[in-house]
Amino acid sequence: MNRIKRWLVGISLAILVVVTILVLVVSLAMSDLCVNDQLSSSISPNGEYEAVTFRRNCGATTPYSIQVSIMPAGSELPNEPGNVVVVREDLAPELRWREPYKLEVRYPSYVDVGRVDEVPNDVSIIYSPVTE
Repeated sequence: MNRIKRWLVGISLAILVVVTILVLVVSLAMSDLCVNDQLSSSISPNGEYEAVTFRRNCGATTPYSIQVSIMPAGSELPNEPGNVVVVREDLAPELRWREPYKLEVRYPSYVDVGRVDEVPNDVSIIYSPVTE
């Protein structure tokens, strides 16, 4: 009887290990379903920063959006949400550097825009809804 209990415990532990490994493999394989496709970019007047407009698509169950990030000039667009603004329509905002550390984001006033404001500390954003 003691031998059967040990055997059952061993089998149970082996099954638990296999299931745990499978869950880890599946979660790692599916961890990043989102894709960023760069649409345009604009480098600041001093060449330090780059404002990038991109389409973020996170799969069939979520709508894609147009987003803007500011990052160091020349760096690769990370597969992360934008750090400036999220536009919930297929309409890219107009980006215009006013000064080396001041970016203007222009968009139609009817567009649903979410401000993120996680830009580098020395950069300020001017949001300009435009009435057409």
